Amino acid sequence: MDAWLEVAILKCPNCGNLLAEPVWFLELEQDITCSVCRKTWQASRNLLDKVMLRFEIEGKKVKSVSFSRTA
Repeated sequence: MDAWLEVAILKCPNCGNLLAEPVWFLELEQDITCSVCRKTWQASRNLLDKVMLRFEIEGKKVKSVSFSRTA
């Protein structure tokens, strides 16, 4: 059985720190605070990439994680 999560890769415009957040967070048009420089910025304007994470589930445990590109 598989579970999927679409992830956005973001880059802080102030310090360059990279973050991974669920894509739905971008759809809310929320601001994000960088964990390194503590500056707040709009996540959707600083998107680098999106990927789909695939979690292969065996029993009640994650067996493996892989990814594929989104369109």
